[in-house]
Amino acid sequence: RSLQKRDIQNGAIHLSPSQVRFILKEKVENYEPITMVSVGGGLIEKSELIKLQAKFPKADVDTTYGLTEDGPRVTTGKFHANCETGYIGVLLHFLLLPLRRWVVQ
Repeated sequence: RSLQKRDIQNGAIHLSPSQVRFILKEKVENYEPITMVSVGGGLIEKSELIKLQAKFPKADVDTTYGLTEDGPRVTTGKFHANCETGYIGVLLHFLLLPLRRWVVQ
């Protein structure tokens, strides 16, 4: 509701999955001034992201992985209905991501 009280044009917002769940419970249905939404900081269900897109009809919704508080992002990507739960985008072009194999015994 506080977003609707402000005069925002072409706004961007970063949300954690907990914040997304809070927004989805709000009665407000349309946050049109927001044109970019980034979600990161934990696992979020595909169904929640689809509902989030409906709340922000003019926004691109990106999923990200990286340091939540300070950045930089490690991966980012536009969410769309064909993405699976857990989609975190692709590695940013200037980063290397070493992978380790974990063996559980």
